[in-house]
Amino acid sequence: MRKHIPGEMAMEDILTEYRKVQVLGRSSYAVTLPKSWVKDLGLHSGSVVVVTVDGKGMLHILPESLHKQKEAPPEKVLDAARLSTPGALAEAIKACYRIGYETIRVSHPGGTSPGVVAQIHDAAESLYGTIIISETPNETVLQSSIDVGTFTVRALISRMNSFFIYLTKEMGEALQKGSLEDPAAVAYRAREVDKVYSLLVRQLVQGVRSQQVASRVGLQDVIQCLGSRMVAKALRDMNRSMIMISRVVGDAAKGKKEHVQQVVGLISELQEMYKKAYEALQKEDIRKAAEVLQEQEPFRSKVARFERSLPKTGDEGATVSAMVSLVWELQNVTSSVAILAEIAVNRYVEKE
Repeated sequence: MRKHIPGEMAMEDILTEYRKVQVLGRSSYAVTLPKSWVKDLGLHSGSVVVVTVDGKGMLHILPESLHKQKEAPPEKVLDAARLSTPGALAEAIKACYRIGYETIRVSHPGGTSPGVVAQIHDAAESLYGTIIISETPNETVLQSSIDVGTFTVRALISRMNSFFIYLTKEMGEALQKGSLEDPAAVAYRAREVDKVYSLLVRQLVQGVRSQQVASRVGLQDVIQCLGSRMVAKALRDMNRSMIMISRVVGDAAKGKKEHVQQVVGLISELQEMYKKAYEALQKEDIRKAAEVLQEQEPFRSKVARFERSLPKTGDEGATVSAMVSLVWELQNVTSSVAILAEIAVNRYVEKE
């Protein structure tokens, strides 16, 4: 077997041994460490190791020197001239952040146009922990300083969940009242959804690269990182759908009373289905997940029937158009809820 390189976990390198737990004094237990592992890492009697327990109860042991060691901040250079399509530069900066680059250099020899400056600043403001540390005629440098262990995946997913619960509640109430009670609060959530999503993906990408990082962000293994990536996208898409609904909810609220009440009922029903799917995901509960998967098709049919019942002609064109847009977004949310339930089933199977 070749010498173990910290951070790598190829299958042929994994050491598996069975060792007995021993009593050490009146209040402690001990397990001896493999001699080859100790020698490979240059440890000796008196060396300090760091012991951590992840969200699944798995124990991880790492030499203190490696625990404190930080890799050189990864850096990416973007050429603004090659990203001249409107919005392309901002999207590239966000992608660099999500991939995990800490330093992003935007090269723009010969100066910057107002559009380039706006894209760089807008991108920096849309990413947690990112600031512009240098601006010259030829280059702008952004720095992202986030300790990967500060934000667990579970906490960030919980934040995305709170956005969706808030937005569904607000949309139901707005339909009944005729307008959004607090548009500024909805706009704030709209901005935060993408910021939290980008941070969540950044954490997951780094977790895929290292088992130690996966543990620090609260995941058992790389497979969970991949599943959580799908969860993150589903939650982002659900929140975006509710934000789209917020843009038409005023017109939709002007529709016939019976239509408005039907939509309110659909939103309430969808919210309950979502809560069940989210709980199934958190608890890896296959029974609740199966219930959601059984409920989604009947719900889709109900939404489709409602859409067909809307008048196709008349003086309520804007209202009907808003209603149709609204129910389309509800169908999109239903698809994302089904993804959460499917991942809950997958995690149940992986656990068994």
